[in-house]
Amino acid sequence: MRATALPALLGALLAGHALLSVELASVRGAVAARGELAPPLPVVALKLLSLEYDSLIADLLFSRTLSFHGGQLNRRESINEDTYRIIYRRLDAASALDPYFVDPYYFGQAVLAWGANMPRETNALLDRGRIHRADDWVMPFFMGFNAFYFLRDDAQAAEYLMDASQRPGAAPLLGLLAARLASKGGTTEVAVVFLDQLAARTEDSVTRGQIRQRADALRGIRSLELAVEHYRDAFGEAPRDLRVLVERGVVPSLPVDPYGGTYYLRPDGSVWTTSDLRPVAR
Repeated sequence: MRATALPALLGALLAGHALLSVELASVRGAVAARGELAPPLPVVALKLLSLEYDSLIADLLFSRTLSFHGGQLNRRESINEDTYRIIYRRLDAASALDPYFVDPYYFGQAVLAWGANMPRETNALLDRGRIHRADDWVMPFFMGFNAFYFLRDDAQAAEYLMDASQRPGAAPLLGLLAARLASKGGTTEVAVVFLDQLAARTEDSVTRGQIRQRADALRGIRSLELAVEHYRDAFGEAPRDLRVLVERGVVPSLPVDPYGGTYYLRPDGSVWTTSDLRPVAR
């Protein structure tokens, strides 16, 4: 038994090393040529090369993707649509190799749904986790939020949230959140709650900081939404702009957008920011 196990282990390590060497070379070439992340090998090939070490290869594939994304953020380099799609393919491959590996799902939710405007692809990724992680309420919770907030599909959102609420350990506030979603109100408040949940479950500090920054920006919007409601109740009309809230003592000052933008009142009366929830170039 031991005599056969050692050669198998060595074979797996050699195959893994060969796989990573090929991928590393291709990534270096792609980075040098296009400044982008190289696409992964087909899942079938990855499974063949990983032998019985699918989880190990999935972990390495994810770690490299996380490192690439963190490097882009630290260097303040923008990520284009094609690169986001390669990131999605790498997360999809990692989750196909190990569908119980939770990190690609969380990272995909944090980066693809919010940063890349890819909620459909994110939900396709999360659906693998939803199926395989049958006791995990977070997967359908993420999918329900994406359906409501990004895809504006209330029926689909309700279905996913119902699934989440029936799983062990579902957060106590899930029922309240589902009710708010169903009522089609409190969108910003729901987003803040969602991002706080996501930040609490994200281990990577760079990604967690990015999530918290977005939550803080939305808190600013939410505080102004409440102030506009108060102004309307007190003065019987909507404010002409947000500065009026300060001039008439509804708020002591306007909140600061952590992205560097300025909050303003849109023609439809809703509050938004000139940063569009992205860092403003200086």
